[in-house]
Amino acid sequence: MLFSLKSTAYVFFSQKFRLTECIKLASDSKVYLLAQILNITVLYFSRFVLESNNRPGDLTLYSLLFAFSNIIGVFLTVGIIAPISPRYMANKSCDRKFLHKVLLNIILYGLIGIIFLFFCFELFVLALNKNELLNYKFEFLILLIGFLLISLSQVYQLEFLKKNKDYVNLLSFSISALVCVFICVFYIPIAGILGACWALFFSALTLLIVRASVYYKSEYKND
Repeated sequence: MLFSLKSTAYVFFSQKFRLTECIKLASDSKVYLLAQILNITVLYFSRFVLESNNRPGDLTLYSLLFAFSNIIGVFLTVGIIAPISPRYMANKSCDRKFLHKVLLNIILYGLIGIIFLFFCFELFVLALNKNELLNYKFEFLILLIGFLLISLSQVYQLEFLKKNKDYVNLLSFSISALVCVFICVFYIPIAGILGACWALFFSALTLLIVRASVYYKSEYKND
C-alpha cells in the first residue's frame, strides 16, 4: 500500500516523495486517495474472482498476461505523461490543442508499442516456458488495448486535477469500478481469463468515455 502511494505520487507529479510527504498528500486529498483505491479495484478485482473460480492455473496465467501487457501502460506513462505533467499542471493556459497533441502522441506510440509487443508475444512465452499462454494471444491483445485506453484517460485526469475538479476523476473511477465488478462477477465464472481481460478493457473504456464526455461538454459549453 505504501509502495503504491509513493509510486502514484511519482507518476502524477513526476518527482520523488518521502513517506511523510505521501501521507500528507493523502490527508490533503481524500477524494484523490479514494479515487486511487477505486483504480486499484479496476486493476486487481478480477484476480480475486479468478482465484475464487476454482480453475487451477488461471490466476497465474492471467497475472503473466497482465504483467507483460502492462509494459505498454508503463511506457506511455513514464515516456509521455509523467514528463509533461509538471508543465501541464503549472501552465493554466494549456489549451485543447495541447491536450489533443498529447492524446495523439499516446495513440501513435501506443499503437507502435502494441504491435511490437503483440509480435513479441511468442518470445515472451518461450522465455517463460509457459506454452499454455499461446492459447491466450487474443486475450493479450485485449489487455494491451485496455492499457492504452487507461493511458489516454490519464491525460483527462491531469486536466481535472489542474482545474480542481478531482470529483470528476472520482466519479469516473466509481463508474469504471462498478463496470469492472459487474463483468468480473457475472462473466469470469463463465469465460475465465477472457472474462478478466474484458473486465479490464470495458472498465478502461468506461473511464475514458466518462472523462472525455465531461471534458468536452465543459469545453464546448464555455465556447
